[in-house]
Amino acid sequence: PGFPLRRCFDWKAASWRLGCSSLETLTTFKAQICRELQLPREACLLDRLVVLGAPWLPLAAPPPQKLSLPQLRRVWVSPATAALWPATRMVSGMLIQGNCVLGSVVCAHGLTSLRLAGTTVEDLEAVDSVALGLAELEVAPTDFEAPPGDQEEAEDLTQDELQQLPRLHVAPNPARFLALQRFQARLGLDSLVILGSFAKALPALRRLGTVEASPEELQARSAWLPASLEECVLSIVGADAGAPTICSSQLQCMPPVECRRLHICFSQDDGWEHIDEALLQEAFDFYTWAAVSVTLMGASVRFTPAESTPLCCPIARGWMQRG
Repeated sequence: PGFPLRRCFDWKAASWRLGCSSLETLTTFKAQICRELQLPREACLLDRLVVLGAPWLPLAAPPPQKLSLPQLRRVWVSPATAALWPATRMVSGMLIQGNCVLGSVVCAHGLTSLRLAGTTVEDLEAVDSVALGLAELEVAPTDFEAPPGDQEEAEDLTQDELQQLPRLHVAPNPARFLALQRFQARLGLDSLVILGSFAKALPALRRLGTVEASPEELQARSAWLPASLEECVLSIVGADAGAPTICSSQLQCMPPVECRRLHICFSQDDGWEHIDEALLQEAFDFYTWAAVSVTLMGASVRFTPAESTPLCCPIARGWMQRG
């Protein structure tokens, strides 16, 4: 709503699908949608609903069992909703917005793609029953700092202060994720210590992102990568993001087979109000050289670091435009 649909297109003949933040929103705007698409008012939009929920508005409860949602594939949910999701409502993708609590268990059937807010003990225990069937796992960017280790220091904190402390994250057990083909997380200095060994131990891993590195670390990070990858996103972040020329000298020392699977993204941690045109031109010149000289798979300049490609999509190659 708010963006009129193209009237020159025959929406009645198209194979289109819907994504909506909530069923209530869909009900509210049903008349407008039917008018825009020139559908009868009695048309059942629920039959075309593929995505339900949103990052800013995860589902507070599962959809009523009486509703038939035959095309539903992907849901954004709160941790409580994830634990309450009925086994009879099959979805292939679940994105959990927030950390799970002790004792919660996710029993959704048909899950092949899962997004977690972190890898706390509670998060991993909650999804253990579905882990073996997962082909994709995403871990949201999170704070991997450990809470206070001094017991007296922790006892002095109020309950509200305890709730606000960073939660302790642990490495998942790779034996529970044997079918995992894509792993997406922000693998920076702290998180790489926890999640790096997990990624290296996944036998079926094909796509990995996003490994953060300085230009000087490119060669070492590439040598660390699992040998089976078809795609890996390396992000040059922070102040180092403005140094594509240093990356060139590092890539020259690497075997072509390593470069063919790398997508190098230049992105500053603190975000940009606008992308520096000089950096954009330098990065483009870097990719033009690297694609020919060392067969680099791709490069981009982005506000936030690029992520690995979902399994449902072909891997994009070449110069990825800024964004």
